[in-house]
This record gives sequence, C-alpha cells and structure tokens, in this order.
Amino acid sequence: MKNKGFTLMELLGSITILALIALIVFPAILNMLGDSQSKIDKAKQDYVISAAREYVKDNDLEVNTTISIDVDILIKKNYLKENMIDEEMTNDSVTCTKIDGTITYKYNEESD
Repeated sequence: MKNKGFTLMELLGSITILALIALIVFPAILNMLGDSQSKIDKAKQDYVISAAREYVKDNDLEVNTTISIDVDILIKKNYLKENMIDEEMTNDSVTCTKIDGTITYKYNEESD
C-alpha cells in the first residue's frame, strides 16, 4: 500500500518555514501601511493649502504680513469638500505670510 500525504516532520518543517516568512513580511507590510497613511495626510494638507491659495486669490485678500485662514471657513465657502478631508482637520488653519512680495502658505494643525 502506497502512503499518500505528508509525514509529521514534513508538516512541521513547512509550518516553520511559513512562520519565518510571516515574521519577515509582516513588519514590512505594517511599515508600508504607515508610510501610505503619512503620504495621504500630506496630500490632504496640500489640498487644504491649495484651497487657501484660491480663497486668497478669489477674494483679493491683502496679505500685508500674516493672515490665518481656518479650514472650516474654506469648507463653508465651498473651497473644500468636507468629504475630502478628515473631520479633525476642520479645526486646523493655513497661515499666509508675505515676505519680500512672495506669499507662503503653511498648514497648521490644531494643538491639543
């Protein structure tokens, strides 16, 4: 009679190899997910800065030194779509600073 199947040693060896592969791959996957989330957050901040830039341009706002534009205002004035940003971002702001004729924009997170 011919034996079909694996021996106990073959099964244990296979499980050990799979466990080692999982130990190597799992941290790498977690790291990639963390990097992806930070890239998403940065893209959302750039989206808010772009909306603030349009808000300043459309409303002919005078930026003499520094002004602050709340994200909530950008949403209410339809420069941002609320579903495109995280809910906790609605309390953040963008600081517009004019230095030597050039306006710079900086995203500011709300301090807890």
